[in-house]
Amino acid sequence: MLQELLPRVLPACMAGLEDADDDVRAVAAEALTPAASAIVTSAGHAVNTILLSLWDILLDLDDLSPSTSRCVCVLWNALICGAFLLQMGDVTE
Repeated sequence: MLQELLPRVLPACMAGLEDADDDVRAVAAEALTPAASAIVTSAGHAVNTILLSLWDILLDLDDLSPSTSRCVCVLWNALICGAFLLQMGDVTE
């Protein structure tokens, strides 16, 4: 089911991450949090785009903005999953 939903949800989340409103970015990041490991393993080239968007958001944010902790949480989950997969040899470059 995740393989069917992810391609439908990712464009909306990416649009949310690129929105100028901090609250919209926070909700988009929060929506990605439960799927972070699935995104790393099955989103293909979209992974780099998502991670770069999250890093760019962090550059623009105040420490106390609503989306800061949500973006960090998604990044943490994605990077932990990616590191685990690299350690296990499941990711090819």
